[in-house]
Amino acid sequence: MVTDMLTLLPSHGTDEAGMARMIARLVEGQMVQGAGATGGPGDGERGLVAEMLNFAVVASQRLADQQARIAQLESLVMTDELTGIGNRRAFEAHLDRALAAARRHGTDGVIGYFDLNGFKAVNDTFSHNAGDRLLCHVAEVLRDGVRVEDFAGRIGGDEFVVVMAPATPGGAARRLRTLQARIDRLRIPWADTWLGISTSLGIEPLDPKRSADETVAAADRRMYAEKRAVSPAQPAVAAVGGWPR
Repeated sequence: MVTDMLTLLPSHGTDEAGMARMIARLVEGQMVQGAGATGGPGDGERGLVAEMLNFAVVASQRLADQQARIAQLESLVMTDELTGIGNRRAFEAHLDRALAAARRHGTDGVIGYFDLNGFKAVNDTFSHNAGDRLLCHVAEVLRDGVRVEDFAGRIGGDEFVVVMAPATPGGAARRLRTLQARIDRLRIPWADTWLGISTSLGIEPLDPKRSADETVAAADRRMYAEKRAVSPAQPAVAAVGGWPR
């Protein structure tokens, strides 16, 4: 009977309250029928109640498994596969929430747009595996350097974003520059040398009067302005055997 009752569950699941109401109606109906025939619940009715409770346990486990699977799929959709931090979809959702909070409560915040200078040279010179290793280290610096309420994500090949909100523009800018310095100081062992890279950073305050797209575009422009200002003598890729191991 448990198997038969499980077929009553909708294919997309139901909530625990709905399931409890369904079981209660089934039990009540069977008990009323039993009471009408014998004057009170007997062994058959007690057995039915036990079977219903077993059904509730099995159905609850099925729902829990389904909810866990949905949560896992949602996490995959919002996570960058290579680095494990948020992807573009997650960034857009977080930025929308941050701007909505700014409009409702007047809170401040900042977006930081990071771009790795000359990243293509890493792939071309040392292989895509080396480039992937570098991207993962950059992601680790950003993930470990933000607060729980902040967001760090990768939105393109070598483009990363950080949303700090709520935060004062001055304080957030200082933290973003600290993260930039940490990335610039990265020294990653690869083969018989060390890899390093510099970054360009665009910092833009969250303006509740602007859309998410306008905010990102403004941060992107600031990032490219900084990139153009980088001295040509500054190496984009540092692979110097003299760095200490």
